[in-house]
Amino acid sequence: MAVGFSIHDIKFMISKKGISKEEQTRIIKGKISEMEEAQKKLEDSKQNIYDILELDITCGDGFGKH
Repeated sequence: MAVGFSIHDIKFMISKKGISKEEQTRIIKGKISEMEEAQKKLEDSKQNIYDILELDITCGDGFGKH
């Protein structure tokens, strides 16, 4: 995952001895927050692309060219 640890990494960290339940919870909640933030950015980007399509921009040299 681009947002940090993979699911495997998180499971490995949880299974390691020496990590308290509170620390496990903090790590997992932190990863969830990272994923939610990344998802929000993706949704914003998707909406920006839809907005561009709605503008119906035409270019003499083709889309994306000046």
